[in-house]
Amino acid sequence: PILQARFKISGEDTHIYVNHWPAAGAPRAQRLLAANQIRKKIEEENRNRRKPVFSVALGHFNVVQSEFPQSLMPLLDPSWNYRLIDLD
Repeated sequence: PILQARFKISGEDTHIYVNHWPAAGAPRAQRLLAANQIRKKIEEENRNRRKPVFSVALGHFNVVQSEFPQSLMPLLDPSWNYRLIDLD
């Protein structure tokens, strides 16, 4: 599960997604599924909005070096209008 919390910060809609993705010992496909679930939720939240919602995804993504950034690409994809920025 991914916890979503909604806030208004300085009048701006802000959504926080708290994650604990499947462990590194699990297949990479499970982490990709989690990334795609967040992506889908962000797209749904922004559908029919004039101004995009500010989104933050944080937590334990369990992405090991050998699969970075592939497991996060659904969220970091430069062609995606709502792409997230990796601050790590």
